[in-house]
Amino acid sequence: MEQETLMTPFRLTLMALALALAAAPAAWAAGPSFSCAKPAGQAERLVCEDAELAQLDREVARLYGLASTGPQARRHPELKAMQRGWLKGRDDCWKRDDPRRCVRDEYALRIAELRALPDARREDRRGIAVGPLPLRCPTVDGEVTVTFVNSDPGAAVLKTAQGSVVLDHQVSASGARYGGRLADGDYLLWNKGREFRLERPGLPAADCTDAAAR
Repeated sequence: MEQETLMTPFRLTLMALALALAAAPAAWAAGPSFSCAKPAGQAERLVCEDAELAQLDREVARLYGLASTGPQARRHPELKAMQRGWLKGRDDCWKRDDPRRCVRDEYALRIAELRALPDARREDRRGIAVGPLPLRCPTVDGEVTVTFVNSDPGAAVLKTAQGSVVLDHQVSASGARYGGRLADGDYLLWNKGREFRLERPGLPAADCTDAAAR
């Protein structure tokens, strides 16, 4: 009886250690791609403290790794320069009124940029983004694409001839809805199956279809 009493704390310690070790990989995977021991600036501190931003950081790191090790070696110097420029833009988000929103948008835009490179799309099933999907919009001038970033709560990067905007995932009774109020007005992108509806400030609503679907 005495032996059993002495062994109980030891067994409990082993069980606690086993549970901690089992949970450790999941905890490590939830962090960003860089060490949070000494964050370099406010942007990195935000990423270390925010689960969605950490998720976006891992996706950027994954896509950049694929693009920088892909067969299109001639683009690697340009890719590195663009990544440095993007990091500077992300780190400058501390100057904005809403630094967290700025950092989130910078990550979403970078994911869309990287996914435009074929090398970065080699392992689609491992990522959280889809696209860029080309949309056929008969009443819209120029190319229209959308990249879906399936973080939590998620976003969509809409690219038109006027530039790129990041739209928030919104609750919808039917289909998927993304929208936001930006400096020039309200945007809305609604999608169900192959069908899309695009609303932009100062322009008529446009009905679109997935140009890549068969």
